[in-house]
Amino acid sequence: NRLKESLELFKSIWNNRWLRTISVILFLNKQDLLKDKVRAGKSKIEDYFPDFARYRTPPDATAEPGDEEAVTRAKYFIRDEFL
Repeated sequence: NRLKESLELFKSIWNNRWLRTISVILFLNKQDLLKDKVRAGKSKIEDYFPDFARYRTPPDATAEPGDEEAVTRAKYFIRDEFL
């Protein structure tokens, strides 16, 4: 899964002792593709990330206009995995 690979790469960079003093900006793009996959029921996140089954959307989460709760939950889960 590309998301899992990206997460592992990000964590290895983030934990690199030579890069501890640098600032990092993380862009989480392709949200439109994520929305389409969630709506279509393709590539269920919990198949790759079992913790997603227990994940609850943060109370202060803001949904994009037109996003279903499942889409917002998926977006915040992915964001939280990188934090």
